[in-house]
Amino acid sequence: MRGGRTSKRSWTAGPRSTRSWSSTSRPAKKAPPCCITGHGPEHGLDCAAGHATLALFDTASTMPPPYVIASLPRLDANALAYCDFSFDVTAVAVPPFSGNDIAATVAVAPYRKDYGGGDDLVPEPDGVLLVAHSPAAVDGGSTTVLGYVLLSRDWTGLALVDDIAVDRASRGLGIGRALLDGARDWARAAGLAGLRLETQSTNVPACRFYARQGLQLGGADRLLYAALPGLAHETALFWYQLFAPR
Repeated sequence: MRGGRTSKRSWTAGPRSTRSWSSTSRPAKKAPPCCITGHGPEHGLDCAAGHATLALFDTASTMPPPYVIASLPRLDANALAYCDFSFDVTAVAVPPFSGNDIAATVAVAPYRKDYGGGDDLVPEPDGVLLVAHSPAAVDGGSTTVLGYVLLSRDWTGLALVDDIAVDRASRGLGIGRALLDGARDWARAAGLAGLRLETQSTNVPACRFYARQGLQLGGADRLLYAALPGLAHETALFWYQLFAPR
């Protein structure tokens, strides 16, 4: 799953305008670093296990848990280089965009889309980066990034989901749902009123996922990407979840 990035671009180093959001090719995969925060070997091969763990799944099982979700201060670009966050476009959402979910889709010639990347992920001072990764291997192996969600405080009083993604090979394990649950927990703990995020009409799987998770389609903007080469045909879709008052 790739949920779509917001128009806000301040969360990564370097200009976003130098990279295309769509691509049919992937860079050569690199071996993961010993720590997904970018620490070198001197920190130990299981360094990531020492960072703040938020959730450990299948703890009742005698088998190793499939993944851990942790709050990290940064995610090294080298740890992301071997991930595949692309998704297949086989249909696009079309108007009307007046309900709580996308009402209709139209089939298109299939293609693969990738939002790009290449920089370290660093949360804003008042934000958070939640990373799903494989547990540190007991035999000294390295951890592997499986997905992440990057959040910041929006001026609207909501938590802004700047980016959310799950590696293609790790989809179907509930990682996207767990990351979104972590986002909700962080937003509530921060005293924010809900979640806000942006995706596109070309990302129908993400739209369906958000609807299943209780988010509502709050609006659409067909001109937001009008000046971006190759993206003028896409419509920005804005999803919300407002928390019930406590």
